Amino acid sequence: MDCLYISLMMATLVIGLFLADDDLDTSRTEHAMEVVHALCLLPSWIRVLQLLQLSKYFGTLLMTICGMVKDALRFFIMVGIFCFAFSCALTPIVFVSASERESHGLLWAFWMIVGDSGGLDKAR
Repeated sequence: MDCLYISLMMATLVIGLFLADDDLDTSRTEHAMEVVHALCLLPSWIRVLQLLQLSKYFGTLLMTICGMVKDALRFFIMVGIFCFAFSCALTPIVFVSASERESHGLLWAFWMIVGDSGGLDKAR
């Protein structure tokens, strides 16, 4: 199965070299080749991760990284809940009229934390 993925990836790369042109717009054929190549990359990376799990050192590292990703996702979920709660509480205070409230919605507090304050500055 691995040989099939690798040979299909290599075939799409070689065919893509012959079908590529200097046009900046991607043709349907070029897009199809990119999609096939990307779909073959996913199982290949999964296979590499499976092989790393067998290693004494990389397996431990992989398990640690998976735990870190879970912790980061939980943190961002908590930040999202926190921002949503504060935007529900602060929207009536910051935006007096109903049209301002409707135009900004409830996600403006999230964008203020992320750093896109342009929308709030334009409203003032």
